[in-house]
Amino acid sequence: MQFKQFMENTELNECVIAALQLPEGMFLAKNRDRGYKAKVEVLHELINGTEVLLWHDLDTDWSEGINEYGIGIINSSLLVRKDEKESKEVNDKKSKINKKKTTDGKKIRMALSFTNIKDVIDCLLGKFNGGNPLKGQTLVSDGKEVYALEVPAKYDPVVEKINSKVIVRTNHGIHHKKVGYIFGKKKISSHKRLDTAEDKLEKIKEKDEILDALKKKYYVDPFLNPYRTKNPFNMQT
Repeated sequence: MQFKQFMENTELNECVIAALQLPEGMFLAKNRDRGYKAKVEVLHELINGTEVLLWHDLDTDWSEGINEYGIGIINSSLLVRKDEKESKEVNDKKSKINKKKTTDGKKIRMALSFTNIKDVIDCLLGKFNGGNPLKGQTLVSDGKEVYALEVPAKYDPVVEKINSKVIVRTNHGIHHKKVGYIFGKKKISSHKRLDTAEDKLEKIKEKDEILDALKKKYYVDPFLNPYRTKNPFNMQT
C-alpha cells in the first residue's frame, strides 16, 4: 500500500471511498464530506505494539489510516442522519461532543493494531469489543486483497472480497437497499458520485491521477460531484 507516499504529497482536506489496483500497487483513496471545517492532525504512533499512521479529527475523534503490515482502512457512513447531526453539533459552540466523542474512531484504531487482514476484519465486525461493529461502508486492504464491508445498523453485515480493478462506495447500501441515502436528491447524489468516481478511476493509469480524478468538477450541480463544493445541504468535501 503506497499510503505514506500519498499522504506526503497531498493536502488532507478531502464521502467517496475507493480502492484501486495499479501496476505500482494497491491504493485507498477518500473524499470526506462534512458540514463543518474539520480540524485534522496526522499521527504516527504505536497501538498495542503495532506501528500505525493515521489522520485524526480533533472534534469527533474519527480516525483512518494504515499500519506497518500494509493494512489500510477507510469508511463511508450509512448513518447519514448521524453525520448531519454531528455537523450541527460541531458547529454549535455549546455542544458537548468533545466530552462524549464517537467510539467509531477507536474501533478503527483498534483494528489497525492487528497484524493480518482477517483479524482486522473480525475486529471491525465487533469480535473483540463485545459485538459492537463499525457501521457503514468500509474498505480494507493489505496491499494484495481488498474486502468491502457493508454493516448497517439494523441488518446483517455483508463481507465480500473484491477482485476488480476499482471498487467505490458512497452513502447508500449495495446489498441492503433500504439503508443510507435512499430518497430524493441525496439518493441521486450518492449514486451519481459512486458511478462517476468508478468511471473516472477505471481510466487512470498512475497513482498521481487518483485524487485528481476525484476532485474534478464533472457536473454543474455541486451536490452531484465526487468532490462537493458549497451546496444547499452544507455537506462539503
